[in-house]
Amino acid sequence: MTYFFSALTKSQRNNSTNNRIIAAYFVSLLDIKICNVFSIDISLI
Repeated sequence: MTYFFSALTKSQRNNSTNNRIIAAYFVSLLDIKICNVFSIDISLI
Protein backbone atom coordinates (compact mmCIF):
# COMPACT_ATOMS: atom_id res chain seq x y z
CA MET A 1 0.00 0.00 0.00
CA THR A 2 2.79 2.44 0.83
CA TYR A 3 4.34 1.86 -2.61
CA PHE A 4 0.95 2.52 -4.22
CA PHE A 5 0.54 5.80 -2.34
CA SER A 6 4.10 6.90 -3.14
CA ALA A 7 3.43 6.17 -6.82
CA LEU A 8 0.29 8.29 -6.62
CA THR A 9 2.18 11.22 -5.09
CA LYS A 10 4.90 10.87 -7.74
CA SER A 11 2.33 10.93 -10.54
CA GLN A 12 0.75 14.03 -9.00
CA ARG A 13 4.16 15.73 -9.02
CA ASN A 14 4.60 14.84 -12.69
CA ASN A 15 2.55 16.23 -15.56
CA SER A 16 -1.21 15.76 -15.50
CA THR A 17 -0.85 13.54 -18.58
CA ASN A 18 0.21 10.67 -16.31
CA ASN A 19 -2.93 11.13 -14.23
CA ARG A 20 -5.02 11.15 -17.41
CA ILE A 21 -3.41 7.89 -18.56
CA ILE A 22 -4.07 6.29 -15.16
CA ALA A 23 -7.68 7.53 -15.18
CA ALA A 24 -8.21 6.21 -18.71
CA TYR A 25 -6.76 2.85 -17.63
CA PHE A 26 -9.15 2.57 -14.68
CA VAL A 27 -12.11 3.66 -16.84
CA SER A 28 -11.26 0.95 -19.38
CA LEU A 29 -11.12 -1.61 -16.55
CA LEU A 30 -14.54 -0.45 -15.33
CA ASP A 31 -15.93 -0.69 -18.88
CA ILE A 32 -14.66 -4.27 -19.16
CA LYS A 33 -16.30 -5.18 -15.83
CA ILE A 34 -19.61 -3.57 -16.86
CA CYS A 35 -19.54 -5.39 -20.20
CA ASN A 36 -18.90 -8.68 -18.39
CA VAL A 37 -21.82 -8.06 -16.03
CA PHE A 38 -24.16 -7.25 -18.93
CA SER A 39 -23.07 -10.33 -20.87
CA ILE A 40 -23.72 -12.49 -17.79
CA ASP A 41 -27.18 -10.91 -17.37
CA ILE A 42 -28.02 -11.54 -21.03
CA SER A 43 -26.89 -15.16 -20.78
CA LEU A 44 -29.00 -15.65 -17.64
CA ILE A 45 -32.10 -14.33 -19.44
